[in-house]
Amino acid sequence: MNWSDAADDWPAWSRRIRDRFPLLEPGQIARARYDREACEAYIARRQNISLIEAREEIEDLLYIETLARELAAAQ
Repeated sequence: MNWSDAADDWPAWSRRIRDRFPLLEPGQIARARYDREACEAYIARRQNISLIEAREEIEDLLYIETLARELAAAQ
């Protein structure tokens, strides 16, 4: 899964992001839908983590979602 896939399924994806980062505001995160770097920067600011940490967290979420989709397709 990549960022454009996440943007295409934004309602579900944004819930996952907000579950992982509870300090995010829905209206603010929605503005970053098509701009991954802006989303990462917003997460870093709100969660008080580094930009690198925010980027890694997004990568992890994308990877987990990829695995879930592959598993679902295999069943």
